[in-house]
Amino acid sequence: MITYKKGVAPIIILLIALGLLAGGATFYVKQRGKSLQAPGQEVAMEKKEDAMMKKNQVVVVMNEQNNSGQTGTAVLTDIDGQKTKVTLVVSTGAVGVAQPAHIHIGSCPTPGAVKYPLNNVVNGRSETTLDISLLKLGDELPSAINVHKSASEVSTYVSCGDLPMQQFEALDAESMMMKKEGDSMMNKESGAMMEKGKTHTVEMTAAGFIPSTLMIKKGDAVQFTNRGTKERWPATGLHPTHEVYPGSDIDKCGTSEQSKIFDACMGIAPGASWSFTFNEVGSWGYHDHLQSLVRGQIVVQ
Repeated sequence: MITYKKGVAPIIILLIALGLLAGGATFYVKQRGKSLQAPGQEVAMEKKEDAMMKKNQVVVVMNEQNNSGQTGTAVLTDIDGQKTKVTLVVSTGAVGVAQPAHIHIGSCPTPGAVKYPLNNVVNGRSETTLDISLLKLGDELPSAINVHKSASEVSTYVSCGDLPMQQFEALDAESMMMKKEGDSMMNKESGAMMEKGKTHTVEMTAAGFIPSTLMIKKGDAVQFTNRGTKERWPATGLHPTHEVYPGSDIDKCGTSEQSKIFDACMGIAPGASWSFTFNEVGSWGYHDHLQSLVRGQIVVQ
């Protein structure tokens, strides 16, 4: 049995108690620090993730034209550094009416020729995937997204928005290029890498299509440019159903299939253009839907 001199035992007990209190306080402070730090770290991470997400998108403000009341936004989103998804949402026009939409060269309120056709806006919404990267779209500025009243009133603009250069300059170009290069490497390794097609031009004039016959390779694109003073509507034969080129049908105009058919689906205004990529080998006759006797031929090898 251990014995202590009188007065020593209380001192020892006091020292032990103080030691326990100090250890407990240290543990509490550490745990409290962790609990306070964690929410802050989570918020910081969320902000960082939001910022990274925004770097692969561009938001276009759509303003009304001609007192249409159709305002909204168009969100352009990068897809693996190679394509761009365009989600266009505006106030609804006439219910059920297909409203042509395009990316034009130039700026609002009077943009120039059509650069890239978009799927028609129906009941205020359109979604299109373009075979061009978001970075490439930025290189082609100034450009604007323009919505027309209807196919029959294509000259009347109802909503327009300029693609904002400042947002394009803030894109995470390095990350997008890495995605593109990664996909290219995978394609090369699998033997699926395809040579990019060329773009040819057909001029639409009062004298007809020039050249009237054009020979191209599979995967090439043809840009039909209106050099006349009247609207032109290039489309595969036969008039008026447009069903000769595989998969084409005038009934697909204004649907998600529109970008896949050899059919402009609307009159192309003077000075404007429309493009189509030919992936089917064969000899494909076409015509001007607005003047059906004006014809041409695309030979795909």
